[in-house]
Amino acid sequence: MGTAWVECWKCDVCGHRWIKTELWPSHCASSRCRSRRWNGGQVQPVKPESVTVPAVAPVGEVLPPVKPSMAALRAIAAGNIAPVAVVDQVDSAPCPHVEWLEQEGESYACRLPAGHKGKCARGERIA
Repeated sequence: MGTAWVECWKCDVCGHRWIKTELWPSHCASSRCRSRRWNGGQVQPVKPESVTVPAVAPVGEVLPPVKPSMAALRAIAAGNIAPVAVVDQVDSAPCPHVEWLEQEGESYACRLPAGHKGKCARGERIA
């Protein structure tokens, strides 16, 4: 007979043990106990609702223009500081992934840019 070791939760009230899951249990899993004090000897984990996340501006929101100081303008005019170049977003190469579909008997290229995250999306048919 083989032996298997598994992580489990243990009730401090009745001693009942049950297999550990991803969620932190709120009470004992035993139908006879159901005590909410099943974990009386340990520290409770931090709940996601209690963690505050700093506010971030939504994507695409334009920030108000910043007025540069006269000292910075004079330094740029004198040639001491080069102005920051604004680079437009360059179109990237398409994703190299090609998918063969058995039902249609044809292959399709991915329509997303190279380096995208997640699943490829079917694009143009390749002859």
